[in-house]
Amino acid sequence: STSPSTAGSSSLTLTIPKNQSRTPDFYVQATAASGTTGTVTNSVTAAGFATTTGTITLAPTGLRINSPGGVGATSFSSSANGPLANIIVETGRISGGVFAEAQSVSGGNSVTVTMTSSNTAVGTLSSPTITVANGNSSATALFSSNATGSTTITASAANYTSAAVTANVTGNKIILSGGLTIGKFLQQSDTVIMNPAPQVATQVTITSSDASMLKLSATANGAGAASISLSFAAGQASAAIYVQALSDTGSARYTASAPGYPTTPAMFSSVFQPSGIVILTSSQGSAISGAAGTTINAASNPNVIVYTAILTVEGVPSDIQPLAGGSALQVAIQNNHPEKAAIPCPTTGAGAILACTPGNVGYIAGQGFISIAAGTSNTILPVTLLAPTDPSTPAVLSITAPGGYTNPAGFTTMRVTVQ
Repeated sequence: STSPSTAGSSSLTLTIPKNQSRTPDFYVQATAASGTTGTVTNSVTAAGFATTTGTITLAPTGLRINSPGGVGATSFSSSANGPLANIIVETGRISGGVFAEAQSVSGGNSVTVTMTSSNTAVGTLSSPTITVANGNSSATALFSSNATGSTTITASAANYTSAAVTANVTGNKIILSGGLTIGKFLQQSDTVIMNPAPQVATQVTITSSDASMLKLSATANGAGAASISLSFAAGQASAAIYVQALSDTGSARYTASAPGYPTTPAMFSSVFQPSGIVILTSSQGSAISGAAGTTINAASNPNVIVYTAILTVEGVPSDIQPLAGGSALQVAIQNNHPEKAAIPCPTTGAGAILACTPGNVGYIAGQGFISIAAGTSNTILPVTLLAPTDPSTPAVLSITAPGGYTNPAGFTTMRVTVQ
């Protein structure tokens, strides 16, 4: 199939554009019953080219639970009557009886997952079933901890190997919601909860398990550090922290500790994914939806918005996330018709950019620059009309991902016309 959410067919016809060497992405879907093993041969043919074949190996399917304890962890800790915990159920491939990797549900299908708690007096789930939609690899249930003790959370679905995690609900402690999924160089907020609130002023230390992958900040625009200290006033129950990702794969943990609280720090995982820069119209707002490469009318709607976004592992933009605190991000914008539409490229003042001036290193005709401030997720890109254009010859604005970011699969161009 040419779409992750569309049912596939036995054959596809794809077009390699002129002056390119590869087809657009397509999706291979297994239709045999789960547990079926073996191989399937596929072939590729094109006029004037030799036929080539490949082999697709079939594998059993299964579920994996990602909880505050980590990816695939067998248990996690929670505090009685504490914040709801994310229980993320993933679909994927089983190898040697072990969950090997997450894989999306094939187009045209969905997976209904039954969720149970073995001891509902200790904890309950938000819904008895959750659904993993086609083209997706996960769905989320919420766990509510009601009393001290242990309960086993089980996820099961027809034709899938089940998964389970044990929730250990304890008394007073420091609580971190955890379970964050963060794009590289971006950040998400978490809340540190003291349960119960301290009776005197207390310092709480939050520490990253791997500062090369995850850093922490006490403010939205502050640079991250391997460890931060929060000052809780007497009676203060919670405070925000900001969790920053420096990797686009893997996961890392952070811990919380304070005098007078249990010596075992709260420990929860964050999972990292790629990030990229997307360009949307003001009418789209912060919703990554509708058509990529939309046309705007520069006379009536002169602004487009450039966002930082988290991407799926396939490079598809999935949500807007703020840039990590510490430093602004400079983004280059290409304009294929600078004689028709002008975009920002400051040559003077505090925001002056060397590459905006002809003759300087890095100068490219038609190239502009914008800056996304630390701790924010977007900036407005004003477009100034210089000459009338029509839909057949628009000025096209495009973005190339800065170093360390990934070029998203869509939402990186914008056509500018006047009608």
